[in-house]
Amino acid sequence: QKVTALHPTPSVMSLLCAHPHFQEATHVDKIMLAGEVFTQEIYQKISQFNGRKIYNFYGPTESTIIATS
Repeated sequence: QKVTALHPTPSVMSLLCAHPHFQEATHVDKIMLAGEVFTQEIYQKISQFNGRKIYNFYGPTESTIIATS
């Protein structure tokens, strides 16, 4: 389907990064994380896929940030 943006929780994103076909999903250029703490470990996994913008929407104003983004 050539999805260009993902909005998973960090733990789901960690699982996606471990999937062998995710490296081939070069059309995904935006990753917006929310719902739980975005750890440095998960950032390391995601950042290995160059050229993707990573947004951390986690926090006390999460709903407001996501709605305005």
